[in-house]
Amino acid sequence: MNLSNLGYADDIKQGKDTVGGGRTLLESDVYPATIKAAFLGTSSGGATSLTVLFDLGTSEYRETLYITNKAGKNFYTNSQGEKNYLPGFVTADEICLLAAQKPLAKMTTEKKVFKVYNPTAKMEVPTEVDALTELEGRQIKLGILQERRFKSVKQADGSYVDSSETQDSNIISKVFSAKHDKTANECRAQVEEASFIQQWKERWKGKLSDRTAGKAPASTAGNPGAPRAALGAGKPTESLFN
Repeated sequence: MNLSNLGYADDIKQGKDTVGGGRTLLESDVYPATIKAAFLGTSSGGATSLTVLFDLGTSEYRETLYITNKAGKNFYTNSQGEKNYLPGFVTADEICLLAAQKPLAKMTTEKKVFKVYNPTAKMEVPTEVDALTELEGRQIKLGILQERRFKSVKQADGSYVDSSETQDSNIISKVFSAKHDKTANECRAQVEEASFIQQWKERWKGKLSDRTAGKAPASTAGNPGAPRAALGAGKPTESLFN
């Protein structure tokens, strides 16, 4: 699969490092990880995803990041008319930059077979996918949050509405270099020492990110590529990330 359309543009707003807001849940913390596998997929609505499987040493962690919306774009436009990169794209791109020193748009793919959830079979089945084999075996550090959200319920028209029920899950909040602990933004700024990783730990280590606190359930559009939270982004300079 050709990923060259997933690059950066001058008219899309660049972000900053922010602390934002059946398996065993991980406590919020920074986890050293080895990438076991990474492969592309497509949602029922046509959005492109990147599923990454990490070995955390004592456990495995898997997350599916939506890198485009159903229109194939890696950005969305907010209510002020500003373009912003999809959080899933930003996280996927930072993983590629900090683990393999290449942006997502320049990664190559190879056909491989992995167990992937099949909605018809309602179970994981061996499936041929486009794999980013350049990431396999690479080291990375992940700022993983334990997060609480309202559970979404799918409507007949395909949209999703928040229910009053809540659910806890893990998400990758930030990505750090395994070599020097810097974020992608710190690499771009060419800072001498990493500092954001400590800020992230002070804000989140061992804490729950409760996105339901003081809020009532609200209707949400059914878009797998919709923004999740504000994360860092910017135009990459590849030589800075190793």
